[in-house]
Amino acid sequence: MKSVSNKRTDTCAGRYKPDEHRRRSIRLKGYDYTQGGAYFVTLCTQNRDCLFGEVVDDTMRLNAAGEMVQRWWAELPRKFPGARTDTLGVMPNHIHQIIVIADAAHVGADLRVRPCGDGAQADSGRTTGQGAHAGAPLC
Repeated sequence: MKSVSNKRTDTCAGRYKPDEHRRRSIRLKGYDYTQGGAYFVTLCTQNRDCLFGEVVDDTMRLNAAGEMVQRWWAELPRKFPGARTDTLGVMPNHIHQIIVIADAAHVGADLRVRPCGDGAQADSGRTTGQGAHAGAPLC
């Protein structure tokens, strides 16, 4: 049996390889994920690029992008009144979070919270009439 060390000398040394790292879904079969509740969410950067900082001496050191993630995490309950934030873990190329959705009326997304690119403006909800986003779009 091969010994594996969790100690990393290079923050992104262990690049994701889809042929080797086959992840299975941890979703509960038959569970209705449209209902409110506490959800553990992991978000990975595109191509698993290390965008949020680096690990130095076993400590995560956030860069400006990692600090931005923390600021927006703190802002989520003000932007989405039906959501509460619990725990956030920012890693070099992904984030772990626990978010609590208070009720099913606040589950889902609409065009008001989509990313803006190439100068496009997020829909203010006038055309969809959906969502509970408060404040300016997240662009």
